[in-house]
Amino acid sequence: MSPDQNRTQPLVDGMNHIAVVTADLDRFTAFWADTCGLSFHEEIGDAPFRHGMLELAYGAAIHVFEAPSELTGPVALVPMFRRGRIDHFGLNAPDEHALRTVRDRLVARGASDGTVTFFEAIPGLADGGLLSVHIEDPDGGHSEICCLRTGAAFGDDELTAFVPPTSATPPARELAGQGSR
Repeated sequence: MSPDQNRTQPLVDGMNHIAVVTADLDRFTAFWADTCGLSFHEEIGDAPFRHGMLELAYGAAIHVFEAPSELTGPVALVPMFRRGRIDHFGLNAPDEHALRTVRDRLVARGASDGTVTFFEAIPGLADGGLLSVHIEDPDGGHSEICCLRTGAAFGDDELTAFVPPTSATPPARELAGQGSR
């Protein structure tokens, strides 16, 4: 057996970037800056389209490409697992206080219904459980902001237990001020 076969640590230890496409780079990056405080750095070069990085912590990023929907097709606004190979992404908030701040900003923008979903303990990863707030970005893309459950900013009465989606799951949530799509 080689030394690598005895290895107990993962060979991949984090996320470098996620690539997303938008029809309006300025609107998309402003949304993430306003709601989550992310900085955007546009890459200037020979590419036939605008693109750049929304910076996350620890060297991770969201690589945003501007392309018209005629090229990419529409975003599917149907329940989870029907939106394509990458259904959504989850970003991490450093703590519950940050999650509450982001959640409140998202609700004010009509990009979340404000529900805080509680996922039961995940041994070794989130022993106290995980909290998640669902987002619909300006292009109709879906994502989450998550943090470890500590009880520091959300009481049990503010949480909704996670229920895995099924084929009978109703259409996507209606967001504040947006109505169903």
